[in-house]
Amino acid sequence: MPAARRNDVRRLDALVRATVPALTPHVHEGMLGYGAYRYRYKSGREGEGARVAIGAGARHVTLHVAALAGPEETLVEQFAGRLGAHARTGRTTVQFSKLAEVELEPLRELLKGAAELPPPGLVEP
Repeated sequence: MPAARRNDVRRLDALVRATVPALTPHVHEGMLGYGAYRYRYKSGREGEGARVAIGAGARHVTLHVAALAGPEETLVEQFAGRLGAHARTGRTTVQFSKLAEVELEPLRELLKGAAELPPPGLVEP
C-alpha cells in the first residue's frame, strides 16, 4: 500500500475514534472495525459485523458503514451527494482515492449516525 494511502487510513482511523469513541475498535475481516454487533438476516444468514470498517487497497480507501436510515434506505445512500465530488458511494460504502477530497463535516455526521442507527439484521444482546 502506498505511503499516502497508509497516511489516509491513519487519519481516517483517528477521525473515527474521535468522532464515535463509543464504537470499540477491533479487527474485522482484515479491516479496522468499530462497534462489533451480531446480525441475523431474513435469509437465515448470521454472523458478526462492524458498524464501521476501514479497508484499503492499492488505489482506494473504502469506508464501510452498516446503518439503516429507513426500511429500504441505508445511511450512506442518504449522504451520497454530500461527501464530495470524488467520493464514490454504494449502498453501504464510501470509496475515495484521497481523504483530502472528502468533505469531513458530512463524513463526521455519517459516522455519528452509524453509531446511533441500527445496522441491518441487528440481533439485540
